[in-house]
Amino acid sequence: MRLKREFRRSWQPRHALLALPLCLIAVVTVVDTLAPPDVHLGPLLVAAPAVTAAIGGARLVAAVGALAVVAQLVIGVARPGWPLTLNHEMQILSLAIVTAVIATFCYLRERRQRELAQVRSVSEAAQRVVLRPLPSRLGPLKVACGCRKGLPSWSGCMVVFVERSAEAVASAYVQVGDLARIGDRLGV
Repeated sequence: MRLKREFRRSWQPRHALLALPLCLIAVVTVVDTLAPPDVHLGPLLVAAPAVTAAIGGARLVAAVGALAVVAQLVIGVARPGWPLTLNHEMQILSLAIVTAVIATFCYLRERRQRELAQVRSVSEAAQRVVLRPLPSRLGPLKVACGCRKGLPSWSGCMVVFVERSAEAVASAYVQVGDLARIGDRLGV
């Protein structure tokens, strides 16, 4: 029961997308094994690691690529002409090379994402230090503010709410840009 709860907690919708490359490998293996000897569907297996790159990281791409290589070996063994023909050997080699290249690019993408997350956290910390919080009152006005995400990463913003006791809530949108961008726009 505990294992079931942990599985539910760790399950994400993108895990269901992993079924696509796995089904592709299974279908290509079965159809290519049953197809006539002059029909070769093995090269379609290269799509499995390529699709996996969109949903997973370098390790997942390498695992799916290794599974595709094993499927290509199964196709080669099931076909007449054992040991493997030159055609099957080249398909296996090219599949392994493509998988290695895709896994490398996924690793570089992950590393870049980690660097970007670190830079963003440093930037947010610097903004918190530089931008002082608004006072709760400006004369007779009550002031509240909040941050709204979803804008381009180079801009920060605050939504400022001002309330007067006799009036309804009015709001103003204030956009705070970083100085480097402002300097670029002004030609400094």
